[in-house]
Parts: sequence; C-alpha cells; structure tokens
Amino acid sequence: MPMSIYRTINELEAQLDYERLRRDKLEAQLDQYRRYMADLSYRLQAKLGDDSDVSETVS
Repeated sequence: MPMSIYRTINELEAQLDYERLRRDKLEAQLDQYRRYMADLSYRLQAKLGDDSDVSETVS
C-alpha cells in the first residue's frame, strides 16, 4: 500500500478520536443542562405551591 493511504488512515483515525471527544463533551454538557432544567422545573413547581403542570404554566 502506498504511504499516502497510511497517512490518510492516520488522519481519519485522529479526526474520529477528536469527534468522539467532542461528542462526549457535548453529551456531558447536555446532561448538565437537563439537570439544570429539571431543577428549575422543580423550583418553579414548588414556588407555585400546587401540582399543576409547569409546562402549561410557562407556555
């Protein structure tokens, strides 16, 4: 195999590793935002003092 094929494979593997790390970071951030939204929803529901659906109140 020509060296250019090995170089291309190495570049693609490096790009794949980078994309995996990026995806992991974004998934962690999404989890953090979901926890934050759940906390805000809980606080809003507690502040309203009833069992009403928060999504109905907000929209």
